[in-house]
Amino acid sequence: MDSIPPDAPDYAAIKTRQQATWAAGNEDYKVLATLPQRTQLGEDEGSVRLDPQLLLARRARRGLTPDGLVLATGAHHPDGAPAGAIGGEIDPDVLDLLPRRGAQSTKFSSGQVGVAGGSRGLTGAVRMTSLAAIRAGAGYATVAVPADLNLVYEIAQPEVMSVACPGGDGCLVPASEKAVLPVFERAAAGVLGPGLGRDPGSFELARSLVGKIEVPLVIDADGLNAFAGRLGDLTARQPPTVLTPHAGELGRLLERESGEIDAHRLAGAREAARAAGAILLLKGDDTIVTDGDRVAVNALSAPALATAGSGDVLSGMTAAMLARGLEPFTAVCAAVVAHARAGQEAARRVGVPESVIAGDVIEAIPSALRPDSRVE
Repeated sequence: MDSIPPDAPDYAAIKTRQQATWAAGNEDYKVLATLPQRTQLGEDEGSVRLDPQLLLARRARRGLTPDGLVLATGAHHPDGAPAGAIGGEIDPDVLDLLPRRGAQSTKFSSGQVGVAGGSRGLTGAVRMTSLAAIRAGAGYATVAVPADLNLVYEIAQPEVMSVACPGGDGCLVPASEKAVLPVFERAAAGVLGPGLGRDPGSFELARSLVGKIEVPLVIDADGLNAFAGRLGDLTARQPPTVLTPHAGELGRLLERESGEIDAHRLAGAREAARAAGAILLLKGDDTIVTDGDRVAVNALSAPALATAGSGDVLSGMTAAMLARGLEPFTAVCAAVVAHARAGQEAARRVGVPESVIAGDVIEAIPSALRPDSRVE
């Protein structure tokens, strides 16, 4: 499937509309709760203090401290202290902002997602990312994968298109670039890195691609590892960039131990976002979304997401929200909320959080996106 479909839309026109959305900023979007959940963020510590009265319902269940929700070790900052940003909990109603399909919708206008990655032994990551994207509302998804592994995708995932990219031995390498780029040229958003592997050639390809992909791009997994100690390489990108590390990956990006990141999650997330000129999504039960100034925190607890592949699912969902046309910061917040809700729903269906696998989370995405689904 490497030819442009005959009914394909005007991709240039779509990108023009998309760029207008990026330029609009976040002023017209309700992302954060507007009650006194506003949070003072200390510039020198990785901690957040929320109004204690708003935490009574969750404190007993989640073991929160008496004086607020601590996201990382470090002293609390009293109200009125100098703050580098204003933040708050992500309002679950952010999902109401998602465009809905109508009678005139097509698979193209619903948002296309391109995914590049996959390597021998890691084919599942691309499959989960792309399937999560279409479950989260993208109308079309295409994966760029190593040519010698393409049969895996052709057989296993009929809903997703695949492009066989020559060049590597079970992995993508610089010689694959010519085949990879058209996948993103036709997309409204992309994901780079799921299952990419750590072959030096794969890292070289990732670093080359980011400057040539002209759509919002989610970088995850080994796509992130390609930029360990090289966050500044991402600043030249004009379209929005979203980084989705866990603590270990963020540590590699900043060249620090993961324990230091865990001790100062917010500070590390904001530093990396600023260094890359990107939106950074730091995964965890208290997932943080920041562009270096704005900060939003996920307050929905979903222990079931502590399972292999859930990060691949989140990357696909994030790309879908971007492809559907939300303002980038809003799109990331919407993906985080929907992902947490899907984790909760998967645990309810399976019976216990410990038995949930990533496929269960993907199957629960539709329920998570329903406005009437419960939030805990």
